[in-house]
Amino acid sequence: MEEHEADDELTRRASQVSACALAVVVLVGITGAAWQLTLNLLPARGSGGNEAAAIGALKNIANAQTLFREGDKDQVGVLAYTGSLHLLGHAGPNQEPLIDEVLAAGIKQGYHFSMGTGRDPRFEFWAKACPVTPRETGSRFFYVDMAGRIYFSQFDFPVSDTLDPDNLPQGIHALGG
Repeated sequence: MEEHEADDELTRRASQVSACALAVVVLVGITGAAWQLTLNLLPARGSGGNEAAAIGALKNIANAQTLFREGDKDQVGVLAYTGSLHLLGHAGPNQEPLIDEVLAAGIKQGYHFSMGTGRDPRFEFWAKACPVTPRETGSRFFYVDMAGRIYFSQFDFPVSDTLDPDNLPQGIHALGG
């Protein structure tokens, strides 16, 4: 009987050790997955951080353009976008700037920013971010339009008007699409 009880005790302890080992394996797996998720959410070192900053700056420009147009910030009585980063960053009397003065100067975090209006400034604008030194300060070129859509390319491309999202030139892709 004592031998049977000893076997039962060994079996019970072995089960506890197995359950504990399984819990450790699961915990290590969850910790590893959480660490990998954290790494994926952080901006990459080098030009990746600049690219993330360029995308954020283009989003800021798109938001500022909406505020500029809807608030008639140039005070000319026509709701229209501006083709000037300078105007977005240097407000008129009794107005707050819509973007920071570094971005308004056109170069920020390794990217050069430019902007223009489409055929009809009441309805269209575009802004572009190009790496100051391609492949060093950034590898991709970015573009945003009046709908807030962001596009990218591995090469620089001329912009004189807004892009047609249904007919993008070869090599230009919608971000996240």
